[in-house]
Amino acid sequence: MQHQRSITAATLLGTISLLLAIAVPVASATLPSTWQRGMNFTAWSAGGYGSGEARDGLRELAALGTDRVVLTPTWYMDTASSDTVGPDAARTPSDASLTTAMQEARELRMQVILKPHVDVGDGTFRGTIAPADREAWFDSYGAMLSHYADIARRAEAQT
Repeated sequence: MQHQRSITAATLLGTISLLLAIAVPVASATLPSTWQRGMNFTAWSAGGYGSGEARDGLRELAALGTDRVVLTPTWYMDTASSDTVGPDAARTPSDASLTTAMQEARELRMQVILKPHVDVGDGTFRGTIAPADREAWFDSYGAMLSHYADIARRAEAQT
């Protein structure tokens, strides 16, 4: 478990470092005043968004001039033909973790955008999702979207 947390933290920090390397030249360029300075910010563990690494990453993004942050919690299907999506206890950020990141981003004067994702648990590319029962899948997907819409509303995420 400790090894998994280290990998998750290293992945998060590596992603932040890469994004910062890309963002610094863009942030220092002369951009129109209407330019939106946003970044995707993803976590792949239950406590990922509530971690110190996430907090530090949000602070770094704010210091670069990021004014919008997109948080992307992910739910999973077992296979590309599964009829339901659901949170994975190990990989889906908890609601408390997500809410913490949303609050911290807002305190840093960033607008928050919540963009839920669906991935396939067996690693299949999400572009090949083809549920056997589409109606059941969309009912499940709709429940996920309603769940995150409620969280977004409570946390005053950008619409």
